[in-house]
Amino acid sequence: MLCITQHKKSDIGGKYMENFLGKWKFSKLIIGTKISQVELKPENSHKNMAYELHKQLVLSESKFERVENSSEVLEIIENLISEMSPIIKKSDRHANEIFKETIKLKNRIIDPFVKEWRKVIISNNNKNDILVTEDKFKFFREKLKYYSVKFARIAGVEYYKETKIPIDFRKTWMEHIKISGSNERTSIEDSKFGGKPYWNMSLEYPRDSDGNLMRLLAQINFEQVPRFHNLPKKGILQFFIKASDDFHGMNSNNMNEQSNFRVVYHQEVGNSKRLEDVHIDYTDSSCFPVKKTSKMIFSLSGSPASVSDFRFGKEYKKEAFELLNDDEYKDYCELYPGTGHKIGGYGYFSQVDIRKNNYSEYDFLLLQLDTDEALDIMWGDCGVAHFFIKSKDLKKGKFDDILYTWDCY
Repeated sequence: MLCITQHKKSDIGGKYMENFLGKWKFSKLIIGTKISQVELKPENSHKNMAYELHKQLVLSESKFERVENSSEVLEIIENLISEMSPIIKKSDRHANEIFKETIKLKNRIIDPFVKEWRKVIISNNNKNDILVTEDKFKFFREKLKYYSVKFARIAGVEYYKETKIPIDFRKTWMEHIKISGSNERTSIEDSKFGGKPYWNMSLEYPRDSDGNLMRLLAQINFEQVPRFHNLPKKGILQFFIKASDDFHGMNSNNMNEQSNFRVVYHQEVGNSKRLEDVHIDYTDSSCFPVKKTSKMIFSLSGSPASVSDFRFGKEYKKEAFELLNDDEYKDYCELYPGTGHKIGGYGYFSQVDIRKNNYSEYDFLLLQLDTDEALDIMWGDCGVAHFFIKSKDLKKGKFDDILYTWDCY
């Protein structure tokens, strides 16, 4: 039996408890300032909200591990409710699932526990005490964990880890599409790393500055990609670079000049010309970063700003090394490195984010291609490549102005 001491009824009962529990009496939840510290866009707000619910449940469950008296129980539950109650602005198509799950949590878990918590038993020392059995207390915590896992799944994030890093992660939280790879066979129209490109027979195939045919670096079929921001709903986007080049088609003096790299968008997918038809010589692949073909697999995820993305300093007004000590910096980089293959979100840079001074208008990460030994992808000495686009161009479906850069250690 877990004994926790309650304040006198006049302190926490009656009208106070009515106001306290009354926070749950709503037909639609309202977004508040605590959760929407960043402006949430309709298409990704539900993911951010689910993440916040997940995080608050994890934190509350961990606080119950250390509870000693009823005032602490009240404080934990009250904080949990204040963080949860402003989650949903309206029950629209983006928030329905979260709204329903939040109501279940309130009706099936929070309310019964609070009701049990209010039962008063006069203890031997003649004080107003509450006795909550270990089994019921354990059940409550397990249910919090159950719902925290469910909200994590909705948000598409890994389980939240409590940290003492002195940064409000919500300030820069952003969704992205995580890309993994599979060795399964690909079709001519599949999303993939390397391999044989789809090509419209009516178009001229991309050539580099020497007049040689370029090689496919990556191909994205938007019908295989989750709905995300202003990405097209259909069509194929292709990334080509110079086939045999130590710089992999990058021009360090003019990074948006598509002379040795090319981004091509096929809005309509029809008759295609295969690799053999355009006569690309694949025999010399020693310089090419993608050594084999792998099928792309997409999933929604999200993270705060990585320390190497220039927007970290922009949002927090200071660079990470100015805000964090050595241990905190190391922990943050381990939690949110920004690495991996992705669309959207924050980039990872081996050296520096070149957008900080000259190319800040290229604000959307169209594709990050990282070094990946499992998929046989290598950029120099374990580097990473980026293709950026202006959000206004992405919204219009214009892919002729792209910033391409890669760096390594």
